[in-house]
Amino acid sequence: MGAEHVFGSDLYSSEITVQGRPLLFTYPPFAAVLFWPLSNVSTFVGQVTWDVFNLAALAALIVVSIAAARGRRPTRADWRTALLLLGPIGLLLYPVRIDLALGQVNIVLTLMIVADLTMGVRCRGRCLPRGVLVGLAAAIKLTPLVFIAYLVVSRQWRIVRNATLGFGATIGAMFALNPRASWLYFTKDAFDVGRIGNSQLLGNQSLHAAITRGHLSLSGGEFDLVCVVLLCIGVTLAAVAYRHSSALLAVVLCAATGLMLSPISWTHHYVWLVPFLIWLVAGVDRPTGGEWWALAAALPFVVMLPFTSSGSGLVWYMRANAYVVATMLFMALTAIMLSLRNHTAVNDRVLVELVDDDVRAPDHNVARSMTHRE
Repeated sequence: MGAEHVFGSDLYSSEITVQGRPLLFTYPPFAAVLFWPLSNVSTFVGQVTWDVFNLAALAALIVVSIAAARGRRPTRADWRTALLLLGPIGLLLYPVRIDLALGQVNIVLTLMIVADLTMGVRCRGRCLPRGVLVGLAAAIKLTPLVFIAYLVVSRQWRIVRNATLGFGATIGAMFALNPRASWLYFTKDAFDVGRIGNSQLLGNQSLHAAITRGHLSLSGGEFDLVCVVLLCIGVTLAAVAYRHSSALLAVVLCAATGLMLSPISWTHHYVWLVPFLIWLVAGVDRPTGGEWWALAAALPFVVMLPFTSSGSGLVWYMRANAYVVATMLFMALTAIMLSLRNHTAVNDRVLVELVDDDVRAPDHNVARSMTHRE
């Protein structure tokens, strides 16, 4: 819809009606530019084209995630595996299925970020500067900006520079192309959560929504403090994972932090489940019994689907906020895993030092005894 008005002043005031509901364009102007070619074909052709592109992006996301989990470049075997997994992942995992059904852009953005931050992208033998795709993803949808905070904490300064320049250059180009719409979005509409939809629906699986459904009365300042604390914890944990575990785990942890902090995280935003499950099954740094952990982690996203029904009690609350509970549990368990691994590594280093001392001690004793004999 936005693509039809990308060059006009009514980009953020035009509406379309879907299932009796008026919908507004809610993404930055750059997203409308990317979809502009589809506005020049029929609706049916545009839908089919985007569906095919989305499926190809899902297959590529599986491939890149497998390769990143293994710590290498993609292979032909990875593509064969992706084709086998495409059906089960697309049909069984609700976030992926609903994302494909709604024709959303989340799979493409996830692919861009995972590829950029775990292995980089090569084209005709040349490497795209790492971080550029993160900046472009943030220009399409603002939520990937959380990855720049992670890159700063993990001190990946060159990637920080490229991501910031990529984002800034794209936004600057849009101001030149459509200054009125760009100014309106970045000064007003980007901060209007109501434009996106009803944040109280159970389909919104964000931390704020879960707190509200728990009838906890937090003021705006108190919730902002909670967000700042969670942001610091989340990106720090991601930085620790980057240094001591793997880049893929770090990226997934950062994505989980973003899902919690965003005012609205619809169920289809949780397509980050794909690289997470692949990490659990195939990651060189996965926990012991990773396959069983993957099965347990996938269950809420297969059988516990958030519906727009009311209820009360702990069981209803856990079901209504299943995605939030699962995400927070993932972050907590990962923190424990990284802490235990670090503790074990420290103990191993101490043990090696003690053994080295014991090995060297006889040499010193022999030297001293030879001195006495002389």
